[in-house]
Amino acid sequence: MSRSNVRKGSNWILLKIFIKSNNRKFIFLILNTIFIFLILNAFFILWYSKQNSMLQKYFSNQKDWNDDLDINAYYSTISSNFTQGFEHNYLEKVTSELTDTLNHFIPSLASNCTSLFSVEFLHRNQSLLQRFQVNGYLAFLSEVFYESLIEGRLPNNYTELLYYQISPSNPAYHINDTLSLQSDSSQNAFTMNFTIVGILSNLERSFRENSLSTDVLNWTSNIKYWRYKYTPQERFFTTSSFLVDIANSFPFLSTGRAVIIDFDYNTKAIRAVKISKYLSYFQEHLFTFQGLLSEPQETFTIGLDLYESLRTFQSNWRSKTIIVLAAIFPLSLLLIFLCYEGFNYHQKEYLASLGLLQTLGVNKKRLSWLVSIEVIWILFFSSIVGSFCSLLISLIVSLSDPNGYQDAFSFLTAPLFLFVMFSFLILYFLLGLIIELRKVRTLPAIKSLSLANYQKNRFQQLFSKVELLLSFPGIILTSLGIFILKFTAKEILTTYWSLYTLGWVMIFFGVVMLTLAAFFLFSRCIVFTFEWFGEKLWRRRKNLLGFSFKNIKFNNKSYKKAISFLLLFGLALIPGIVLKPSLSDHLTIEKTLALGASDLVLNSQYPQLLPSQEALSNISGIEKTASVMLSSFTLKRDTFFGEQEYTVPILCIYNLTAFLATVELSTLNFGINPGEISQLEQNLSYLMTEDYAKRKGYSDGVRFTNAFFGEVSKEITFTFIAGFDVFPLLPQRKRVAFNGERIAFSLVMSLDSYEKLETSLISFKTSKSFHIIIKTTSSESLSTTKEQIQNQLSPAVEIVDQSMVINEMDLESINLITIFQAFSTIASSIIAVLYLNIIVANIFKFRTKALEIEYTLGITKKEIQKAFLLELGIISLIPIIFCSFCGFIFGWLIGTFLSSNYQVYSSFKLSFNAYSGLAIILVGGLIALGWLTRLIPKIKQYHMVSEV
Repeated sequence: MSRSNVRKGSNWILLKIFIKSNNRKFIFLILNTIFIFLILNAFFILWYSKQNSMLQKYFSNQKDWNDDLDINAYYSTISSNFTQGFEHNYLEKVTSELTDTLNHFIPSLASNCTSLFSVEFLHRNQSLLQRFQVNGYLAFLSEVFYESLIEGRLPNNYTELLYYQISPSNPAYHINDTLSLQSDSSQNAFTMNFTIVGILSNLERSFRENSLSTDVLNWTSNIKYWRYKYTPQERFFTTSSFLVDIANSFPFLSTGRAVIIDFDYNTKAIRAVKISKYLSYFQEHLFTFQGLLSEPQETFTIGLDLYESLRTFQSNWRSKTIIVLAAIFPLSLLLIFLCYEGFNYHQKEYLASLGLLQTLGVNKKRLSWLVSIEVIWILFFSSIVGSFCSLLISLIVSLSDPNGYQDAFSFLTAPLFLFVMFSFLILYFLLGLIIELRKVRTLPAIKSLSLANYQKNRFQQLFSKVELLLSFPGIILTSLGIFILKFTAKEILTTYWSLYTLGWVMIFFGVVMLTLAAFFLFSRCIVFTFEWFGEKLWRRRKNLLGFSFKNIKFNNKSYKKAISFLLLFGLALIPGIVLKPSLSDHLTIEKTLALGASDLVLNSQYPQLLPSQEALSNISGIEKTASVMLSSFTLKRDTFFGEQEYTVPILCIYNLTAFLATVELSTLNFGINPGEISQLEQNLSYLMTEDYAKRKGYSDGVRFTNAFFGEVSKEITFTFIAGFDVFPLLPQRKRVAFNGERIAFSLVMSLDSYEKLETSLISFKTSKSFHIIIKTTSSESLSTTKEQIQNQLSPAVEIVDQSMVINEMDLESINLITIFQAFSTIASSIIAVLYLNIIVANIFKFRTKALEIEYTLGITKKEIQKAFLLELGIISLIPIIFCSFCGFIFGWLIGTFLSSNYQVYSSFKLSFNAYSGLAIILVGGLIALGWLTRLIPKIKQYHMVSEV
């Protein structure tokens, strides 16, 4: 095409010629962008596909709706001039209407429930006014109450009651006892007599065995918002229809009444993708629900426990999502590098085509239009193909879950996914546009472009505007994010999730900017140092090493980009290799410590609820037991950030001999031996967290007194015995950023020493929990022993085995994040090979003129090849060491945040083993693979001009 035709041709014809002349670059960019789309979408597909299963695991581990000390739906009221005329099926109608209401909200949610109708009668006993409470149950529960009868029968009319005998040793009523109720009405004196026809016992066990709610039996302790809440000393039961007869017959002036309904929610009906909708509906309609046909006057509180559970899950899910995003941010940066270098792929040919079009008369305005359409076309085509492939992957992933097809494409509507993808599209477009327009703008200076760096002074080569443009916004964003999370009340952050998210997003992008600025500056320093050293070395000695260092100057710009990339490469690669074995070892330690280095642990807030040692000794399968108490003192100290609150946990051992016989100290390296623990028998002695003891000098003779805990009646000095790294049942500080629990140190004492400490304090704030550590025999199965213990326990006592230390939801999230890290390792490996291939190609092309000059000076082709390899090795050495170090630190940070989701008994540590060595070898191997797979063919195929 002639120059005039080119100049006059349409833009679309020019675009066609332009794309055809650079087809290799366009194909590479399209494949590269599709690859990036697949990586980003694969993350969201895998993560959101597990949201529903994690929700179900959360419910199965966190919630037993029938025994969670909470009531699902209720009203309570105090009525003056009580309106009589309740229908016999009053409770049935209320239960049915509330069930329909919840099922209309979430289909099939409320299937099973346990209901009670409670009425408090205010009556006069001689000169005293007393309360008398009767609870009415639905008729279909009669069989359950019949199973709990230890004497007598069920009521046949409204004058007969059942008495629930809570304390068998000292019952207040017996069979055939009569109760008389006199109304408090001077105008209409009325007396009603009731006969005890049945005695109930172990009613909670019967309810539990029949999958009924035990919470309704203790409803007066389990409702949060109430008007009528009377805790009776004695409890009486009858059917709800008989209770209605009583209420309609007794002419009292005032009364309290309540309807208590506890649903055993069908959580499988809850879809995780609709949690936000559910929470909004709860707030608008269900918290204060009024308008039942069977009870039009009273206002019900409905679903508060489900609302709180869903909100807790959503908060945990979003927190874990932030951790996941932070964990893969190095991979995101590698993708940015890949995008950048993709636009510079075959740069020499691309610049030549632009120059040719300019020579043929195409002005810069039309060239700018061409490159803009080029970027838009690449982005559009790649996004369509990449999204289509992602949808296919999503569909395949959903087939692994029988119900997964419902939420197969739920990630497409997730705000986080839309935000990330929209940000990527904008960033990709701006990055490509800036790179390509810059080439158009510098067209007249193409020939001198490769010498631009040589004309800069040393200071300009070391520092650039890029670092400043990244550093200042990075510092501002990070500081603002830390300020939001550090100085905003925890309750506000919990309620206003958007503020919490904003704080973390600001920190995330701030850290990304600062990391890039630091790595760019570090890469410049490395190249600058190598250039300076190369000049000095070449002047002193003309050898291969000096020649290699000297050649770095010819491609310093490419090497700076390569070093920055390699520094990020370690962050993306190494955590995926070392994190999984390290977390596996850490979880083993956590489970051992949480169980007190034994087999089972009984936990309770009330020591009187725990079974006696004698009762436990009669259970087959129990070998040894030991009792301990964990007391956490809350202290306040003035700091730079104001008054800070932290805790000091103290483990109090009741019997040292029994403790040492029960606890298996050999299972882990606790940093302490049985002999040192036995020395706690000495009066006023203690064990302390080792690092704190060394830091404060307590291990070197500094006195530790009770005055540390506050004002004392008499100062007592305690004797330091030894320090420990970890100790059974003793929690350590949770490493949660900004709002984590602050534990300064932990102590271990005998019962006598602790009692003297507590009695010497004038005022203090502490919370206590009581535990029995159980060591079982190998002859009896653990599940059988646990079942026997469970039969003797109160519902307020928790029995913990290894499977309960870390719930399935946390394990699922840990497994998923380790999978993402492994995915990041694989993806970053592919990216590294691709990126370094491109870098080598660009380096080699810009070095062709220098190679000809070196060849004419007498340097052989073989020596040039050796120098090239040595040059790349020199450039890679420091980044390999530094990025490996950064990768291990980043892996430790991820593991620390993951392990902070549950109670932490030990600090997370990376396991330095064969995996660590493999990680470093893999870093170097992939770098070498990226260099050599492109370099060796280039060197072999290249021919000097003099050889042609």
